[in-house]
Amino acid sequence: TVNLLKRLESSVEAFRITLDKIEDAVNQTLTRLEMHAGALSNLDIDLDDMDLDLDDADDANVEAISLGAKIKVDLADVDIDSWKRDLWNDRETLRELLDEMRKITPEHDLKLQELKRIVLGKVAQPINPGNKKSLIFSAFADTANYVYRELSPVLEQSGLTSAIVTGGSHSAKTTLGTGYDFQQV
Repeated sequence: TVNLLKRLESSVEAFRITLDKIEDAVNQTLTRLEMHAGALSNLDIDLDDMDLDLDDADDANVEAISLGAKIKVDLADVDIDSWKRDLWNDRETLRELLDEMRKITPEHDLKLQELKRIVLGKVAQPINPGNKKSLIFSAFADTANYVYRELSPVLEQSGLTSAIVTGGSHSAKTTLGTGYDFQQV
């Protein structure tokens, strides 16, 4: 819950991506439970593919998630019918949330629109003469990618370039053109 709220606070895009990943995990678990009804003794839940972009070491099960571990569930210890019912309810809730979040397009994302206004205001009236630079920081790569994708075309119309640098497996991008390479030093 805390991680979902952090993602929502960061951007609607990060929240949507996470809800999609959780819905996929719920669907995969339901499918495996249905396919193997009565035949399973253990169910391995692989968290490695979820890539929840965690940033808080205090989140529950962070050791298992960060190490790409599998959580083994002994189905003899689980009320499978209740679990399936709960998963069905979770999936319906996730779908309702996703339906609402998909209504918020970049044009209707007030936080993104305010960020554009602030950056373009600095371009029009720089604090320091000639300094049109802005740095935008985000805790989540998904948010950084969203802001870059939505802000870069607006900046290019003003004759400015932009770049994005994120950690992990994400690559750096720029609107400077070809021949620019971000190298790790």
